[in-house]
Amino acid sequence: MLTLDESLSRVMRIGGATAAAFVDYGTGAALRTAGDAGGGLDLAMAADGASSVVRAARSSLAQLGFANGVEDVLVTTPSRYHLVRTVRDGGGDALLLFVGLERARANLALSLHEIARIERDLAS
Repeated sequence: MLTLDESLSRVMRIGGATAAAFVDYGTGAALRTAGDAGGGLDLAMAADGASSVVRAARSSLAQLGFANGVEDVLVTTPSRYHLVRTVRDGGGDALLLFVGLERARANLALSLHEIARIERDLAS
């Protein structure tokens, strides 16, 4: 089982990763952070925004009759990808993993694959 810090270290080795944060889903507080979000982005603010986005997506999907919840949310800008993944740590706590990627250096499919692997290792 990985710790949150070990998990963030692995996330930061993903090609193009510039920032990462574990976020408490309920409060939006950044529990652990790594890297520099760049472009004047405050990781604490990004963490809070990530939890709001996931809550809104869950609410919308529930209204549409999709009961399975949200696994990932992806927000793209011309220069960056912002990934938010819902995760459970080994203790069962509901967390979000926010990852900022530099679009020119990132491979989105490989990044999602590695983030899913890190999530599995964190929960086991």
